[in-house]
Amino acid sequence: MGTVASRLSVGALLWVTVAACASPGGEPGGGDTYVPQGGVQASSPTITLTDVWLDAPTGVAPGGAADLRLYAVNEFGGQDALTGVTSPLVQGDELCLGGRPVVRIPLPPGEPVDLEWGDGAGVRLTGFRQAVRAASWMTISLHFEHSQTVTMQVVAGPLGAPDTASAGPSTAPPDGGSGCPPGPSSAAHPRTMPKPTDGR
Repeated sequence: MGTVASRLSVGALLWVTVAACASPGGEPGGGDTYVPQGGVQASSPTITLTDVWLDAPTGVAPGGAADLRLYAVNEFGGQDALTGVTSPLVQGDELCLGGRPVVRIPLPPGEPVDLEWGDGAGVRLTGFRQAVRAASWMTISLHFEHSQTVTMQVVAGPLGAPDTASAGPSTAPPDGGSGCPPGPSSAAHPRTMPKPTDGR
């Protein structure tokens, strides 16, 4: 999937407006912890990302891993693909399709791609450099073959359940050693996300 340096050399990062803004590792606007009832959203001129959140119901311990949940829609008009996700807080990422590691996840034009509840498809962030507690925020950057990089803030879930922050962080390694997301791990997730019907 290439190095961060090679990705950044293509062009400057595109910072986007998301549904909730926060400082890295902090909380939006300061004050009380804010956890949205749904994942945050972000977009570039050619990519729309919805319901983006980190599946970490008890947080993530240093060296641990967690799955990134999202829907992605390619508005590019041609073929595109997700090629990786980076963050200052993690050492690596793993993309999966059909339960197997891949170097890219195709994004057909105009079709929502389910990387939230998709069977064997998703993104795992690995090698956390420091502990991330439940209900905290972190910065991630999503990289694509043709579209601009999208940088945004996401919250560690389950969504809408900040009381889980008191639980200890997960230290479990990626399942089976493959790093492929096995499906949502947040049994306490308070809602079931329907697949978008309007392409967003």
